[in-house]
Amino acid sequence: KNSSAVLIPKDSIVVSTRAAIGRVGVTKIPLATNQGFKNIIIQDPSKTLPKYVANMILKLRDHMSKISTGSTYKELSKKNFSRLSIPLPPIEIQKKLVEQIEREKLTLLESEENIELSKKKISTSINDIWGF
Repeated sequence: KNSSAVLIPKDSIVVSTRAAIGRVGVTKIPLATNQGFKNIIIQDPSKTLPKYVANMILKLRDHMSKISTGSTYKELSKKNFSRLSIPLPPIEIQKKLVEQIEREKLTLLESEENIELSKKKISTSINDIWGF
């Protein structure tokens, strides 16, 4: 009540636009951010999926970094952020794209876990062979 901070609603997209430009998240609870973020509030969830928007913003990370300015640390201005554009297909296509991306992320995570497990097995085998 004694602050100028404003809560953004659950399922808003938060985008880091200072220093670590392009980090993206979808809020699970209402929260406030600082000036290092630009936030996107979905007005009509029947037409736009937050996870779809978040994934499309992630695809713009390199571009956001290129159009950022600053000498001590880079920052993407509100003006440049508002110029970003993402395609907005019908909700059913957004759902299919999000599902595909989620499956690919899961596959990648499982692959990373398998790689780590294989590294441990190899290390154990080498230690067994050399008697460590």
